Amino acid sequence: MPQGQRPLLITIIAAVNLLAGLIGGAVVAANAYVNFSQSASPLQSPPPEPAINPQIGPPRMQGPDGVLSTLTEASPRTVIDRPSMLSESPHRYFRERQRFLIRQIATYELYVLAFVPLAALLAMLLIGSGIGLRRMNSAGRRLAICYALLAPLVLGGSAAYNFVIVVPELERWETYRESCFRYLNEQPPPQSAVQVAYAGEALLLFFGIVWPLVLLGALSRPSVGQMFRNGRPSSANLPIADATAGLPTVAGAAVCAPPTEPTPSGS
Repeated sequence: MPQGQRPLLITIIAAVNLLAGLIGGAVVAANAYVNFSQSASPLQSPPPEPAINPQIGPPRMQGPDGVLSTLTEASPRTVIDRPSMLSESPHRYFRERQRFLIRQIATYELYVLAFVPLAALLAMLLIGSGIGLRRMNSAGRRLAICYALLAPLVLGGSAAYNFVIVVPELERWETYRESCFRYLNEQPPPQSAVQVAYAGEALLLFFGIVWPLVLLGALSRPSVGQMFRNGRPSSANLPIADATAGLPTVAGAAVCAPPTEPTPSGS
């Protein structure tokens, strides 16, 4: 293979691996920030209610001389803050959604703690293999094969977990959030958490099942393995006709062509 020439299939695989690794790494970093912020500042339990004295009974609102007071228009109104789960800020929205999932799913926090480091490892394998394949380095081929063997376990398992356990809770989250908007006489925004989850699962299945099969089928062929083991051939390993193909010629002969043996003169 002449210097600078690379098979088209290897070029496409390298570009897809590099792009998918960069995008996946950014998504994993954002996911880690949102999820681990919950562990750093978990929700505090509400304070316990004061004990009731059985001789006095529960506390009551009383006016002067023990007369029960009544609420009047002059009484100060209690202002309740807007629920943070109704916020349209992306950061607060995902933070509240993650809190909901942690409360509803007992294993969700363990899933996040296991998935984020493994997904980061897959992103690094994709980036490293993309760079190595572009340089026709055998290390890039090995990294791509490692990704193809690990991805079905991590991404395929994550897609199954999300489909079976997480998506039903996301549907409950959307229903509850929509009811809160309607209780406040507000028009609820379009709820797309489940659709986004299904789109994410489709990507997980593609890069966890389909793309590893493509990598194994393309990079495990003996001819491709031999090409990466030999590396890029230099001009010293080429025939003389190929090695001198680009040299200037005079009258059809190569200027730097090897000298020929002198013809012996007739005796």
